[in-house]
Amino acid sequence: MKNKCLFYLFLCCVTLSWNGFAQELNNDSSGVVYYPVKENFLSKGRSNVSFSAGFEEQKVEDDYLLTLLKIEQIKSQKYDFSIGGNYFISDNVAIGGKVSYGFYDKTYHLDAKVLELLIDAQNYSTSTAKSIFAFGGGVKHFVPMGAGRKFFIFNETYLFYSYSQTLTRDVYNNSRIEKNMWYDNSIAIKLSPGVMYFLTKGFAFEFSLTPVSLGYKWGTVTHNEVSKGSSHDAALDFSFFPFNIYFGFSYYFN
Repeated sequence: MKNKCLFYLFLCCVTLSWNGFAQELNNDSSGVVYYPVKENFLSKGRSNVSFSAGFEEQKVEDDYLLTLLKIEQIKSQKYDFSIGGNYFISDNVAIGGKVSYGFYDKTYHLDAKVLELLIDAQNYSTSTAKSIFAFGGGVKHFVPMGAGRKFFIFNETYLFYSYSQTLTRDVYNNSRIEKNMWYDNSIAIKLSPGVMYFLTKGFAFEFSLTPVSLGYKWGTVTHNEVSKGSSHDAALDFSFFPFNIYFGFSYYFN
């Protein structure tokens, strides 16, 4: 349901943007339709600053998995924030950088007799907390939709470095606790398509998502604060569904 709401919100914004563009058409006395000339805020030599945020929340209570495991509660939240800037090296093409921070927290509470056969416990809970800091740079291409120059589609291709800390905490029968800590570094190339609409002069609203990411990750892990070695992983991720939708604002300088 949440993904459908986000998708419908996305479609509404696109529809409103197109309607706003259509209203800018003017008719002279001869009935000839023409487009007004708009200032090009995406021309060579211009610059902009931007801010974006992403979010995701989930909460489930008193559910059952295959009628065997009672899920007392599933609760998760995820937030991402980023700030960046771009400089246009040619019309509709900009290079820039971005700094971001994200936080993720998820908790499961389970209760079932079948757990005794699997993990020697009647009730079990696990939680994961992750924080991540990243920075990178790349290129952003814009394609105007119509002559009004208010509605654009774009794609960002960025190279990112990130550092993250992930803590998992498993509790068995409300007494025995197991903790694991991962310290990870990663390098990734990410593709982020989206749409942008100028709300007013120089001020724009953006939607984007990141469906494709190619990355390499390395790090170390500890168990109950005792080092357990290192890890290396390379992955190509495709995450078209559910949508990871981000929204943000940009200001374009004269």
